[in-house]
Amino acid sequence: MTDAAPQTTTRDDLLDAAEACFERTGFAGTTMDDVAAEAGVNTATLLGDVSSRDELLVLVLLRVWQRESEALAALLDVQANTRAKLIEGVTFFVTRIAESPYLLELIRHEGATGWEQVDNSRLLVTTFGNFLRPYFVGHGAELRADIDDTIEWLMRQVLLLLTIKPHRGLTPAEIRYQVRTFIVPSVVRETPEV
Repeated sequence: MTDAAPQTTTRDDLLDAAEACFERTGFAGTTMDDVAAEAGVNTATLLGDVSSRDELLVLVLLRVWQRESEALAALLDVQANTRAKLIEGVTFFVTRIAESPYLLELIRHEGATGWEQVDNSRLLVTTFGNFLRPYFVGHGAELRADIDDTIEWLMRQVLLLLTIKPHRGLTPAEIRYQVRTFIVPSVVRETPEV
């Protein structure tokens, strides 16, 4: 009889464990020991792969973003113009996060700690920017500012919608109204609305 080969734990296994813990007990209630136990590894092994709970948070958010970005890309691809892409894209992003209590808590935590303060948080903002940039290329004349400034400002507005406490539980229609009325006019130059 041969011994079974030791089971290896992948980065995805660790992120699955972290996401399960965050969903079950929230970010504030989750420790690195909890994540290690969920993943079936010791804490030292976990810390050999990720340096902190904040890094785990950002890695989980990046993975969620990757899952959602395909649906968002399909939605944006069928919109008639930049204005419509912004309205539907921001509404989609805010609605998807607001519908998930643990994602909302994670975003609030990141917003409260300051995105620019943490290297991993910059990675999340950069990833968001890299996804949005192609939708603005060729449409710069429609924007009030350059593409990078526009993306950064949009990210701040999304965070504002999501981090103000208490979250008002806006419906998708109410979010769309706020985006169309207040956010988009400050980003897109005056053009007749379709």
